Amino acid sequence: MLNNTSNAYSIKQPKIEELQKGFRVTLYKETTQEIENKTTTKHSICQLIRENKQITRIELAQKIGVSESAIKQQLATLKKAGTIKRIGSTKDEYWLVIK
Repeated sequence: MLNNTSNAYSIKQPKIEELQKGFRVTLYKETTQEIENKTTTKHSICQLIRENKQITRIELAQKIGVSESAIKQQLATLKKAGTIKRIGSTKDEYWLVIK
């Protein structure tokens, strides 16, 4: 359950340690800087999609200066929130910013 929650909120997995008489769970939270970086990245992604609706994840990563996996994660978050949508077939796909 803890792992699912941490995945849903894109935070570090909890650390579970077994002790002699029980166990210890260490939970992590995002810093304000990490939250601001994600917000800035999401804003940048939306702006770049408005400028080029057929932009790729690789191009987004290069222009924003983050990894492609970070872009993939942020795109998934934006899609889940209903902010963006992928339209069309595989060959003719493009992004649409909804909000």
